[in-house]
Amino acid sequence: PSVLPLFKSYRIPIIHTVFNFDLICPNYTLFFNGRLCQACKSGGYLQALLKRCHKGSFRASLLLTLKTFLHRLMKIYENNVDIFIVPSKFMKNILIDYRFDKKKLVYIPLFVDTSKYSPSYSHSDYLVYFGRLVEGKGLLTLIQAMRKISGTKVYITGQGPLEASLKRFVEEHNLTNVKFLGFREDDNLKVILAGARFSVFPSEAYESFGLSIIESFAMGKPVIGSNLGPIPEIIEEGINGLLFEPGDAEDLADKIQYLIDHQDLAGKMGRRARAKAEKEYNPKAYYDRIMEVYRQALGSKHKPVGVYG
Repeated sequence: PSVLPLFKSYRIPIIHTVFNFDLICPNYTLFFNGRLCQACKSGGYLQALLKRCHKGSFRASLLLTLKTFLHRLMKIYENNVDIFIVPSKFMKNILIDYRFDKKKLVYIPLFVDTSKYSPSYSHSDYLVYFGRLVEGKGLLTLIQAMRKISGTKVYITGQGPLEASLKRFVEEHNLTNVKFLGFREDDNLKVILAGARFSVFPSEAYESFGLSIIESFAMGKPVIGSNLGPIPEIIEEGINGLLFEPGDAEDLADKIQYLIDHQDLAGKMGRRARAKAEKEYNPKAYYDRIMEVYRQALGSKHKPVGVYG
């Protein structure tokens, strides 16, 4: 951020899009040791060092602690950035809670190009998770929930540092209804998603948005998601998906079984999900919102010219 004061001195507008919590959290996630964590808010950034919250490393945690502390002390973002774009109302409220000026925060959700998704309201006998296999995504909770489910399976699509331990858990418990598909390219992933009953988004850490949810919506699939952070902003309970208590494998299993047992309802939810993706999360809406932010930043005398297409 050392360039920010220079831009500011030349009265160049600065817009910063926020995709994680690095402005307020040394390890960027507000998640530590398997739990939500805002210790730095009440105890100062020294907590991040004491907990070694970045990769368990004292040195790495020290560097990030100093960086975050100095940036907040100098208010290098707060004093120089004109507008912060945040992808969820939840993230906006978090930043306000950490004393960012709410007048500078603009909520613009992400988008999906629904023209590149052919919705499928039929399905094979599986549900799907797609995303990174990392801490905080609730993958162990999902696998534990599948221990209570019979007659269908889950395809876990993606890669990450938890892959080996998750596979080991599946093998140790002889779970034949959990399949790891590894990383799949976009077109191949769409084929997998098109054949799914629904998708599952079981995060236990705060997300900044939930792009996988609207990608599922675009394919005409309802989503079961944890009732946490920005997820309930996207999933409307009983309308285009279901919400469950984060980290509660039994509750998740109940919601999975409910959608399996109510196929007609799941189909209706999928159509509503697609309609929401088309209406609220389309590229044109995103473009118009971004252009309005640029106009606001430049002032009424400057009108950015752009063509959406």
